[in-house]
Amino acid sequence: MAAPAFTPEPVLDRIHADVLKVLADPAYRARYVTAQSLEPGGISRAALEQELGVPVSVAAPAARDDEARAAPGMLRKHYAPQALVRLVPHAQAALLRATALQLAAQHGVVMQRVAVLASHATLQQAELQDCVQLVASADPVVYARELYAHLHSVDERGCQVLVLESVPALPAWVGVRDRLQRAAAQAEAT
Repeated sequence: MAAPAFTPEPVLDRIHADVLKVLADPAYRARYVTAQSLEPGGISRAALEQELGVPVSVAAPAARDDEARAAPGMLRKHYAPQALVRLVPHAQAALLRATALQLAAQHGVVMQRVAVLASHATLQQAELQDCVQLVASADPVVYARELYAHLHSVDERGCQVLVLESVPALPAWVGVRDRLQRAAAQAEAT
């Protein structure tokens, strides 16, 4: 079956293109029978469902790296720097500060080797002057575009700990939230 006529906004402005598994059955009159999101991107699930005309389920990430998967980005841990990574809730400056200080103390890391990726407002409230501060954009498109550069800069600066502020629980942030959770997946394993 031919690809849908749906034309999303340019992929360059997205964290990653949405990866979908869409099945059609010639016996049915509907265009599509099932759709599954393998890697969420910048298009909301509701917009996909409206365009495809069927519910879109979300695939679970592979439990193990050696497990078969339908898309390369389905690993539980993906897009992660070498540093120990922890994810804290959005707009929780006190918790962000406490987490950064606690991880530095627990792992014997000087604050100059601790990076924090958070919004400007959260960074100001957290008062973490000695750490590497990476300012996250309040715009999900800009955040997505800058995320990988931020993650690579953590390694380039020799940081051993990275504390990430989560993003708002809004549809526009689904792809970014997914990538942050994957970057922090090592925390669940340790």
